[in-house]
Amino acid sequence: MKTEDIENEVLKLDPKARAHLARRLLASLDDLSPAEVEDAWAEEALHRDSDDESADQPANQVIRDARARLA
Repeated sequence: MKTEDIENEVLKLDPKARAHLARRLLASLDDLSPAEVEDAWAEEALHRDSDDESADQPANQVIRDARARLA
């Protein structure tokens, strides 16, 4: 099962169940070395950056779009 599939299923859980799972997942990170934690955060940052739909747009276009959404 892919991580994305697991994420989609977890997001279907009620808030209390998601909070419980989040606590367990965070606690499991305590067993990681500082280098492993740093690697995990670096991987997450790359994942978030690749998901950023505005990453390929000029800053002025992003700001213009944001202002249009707020108007």
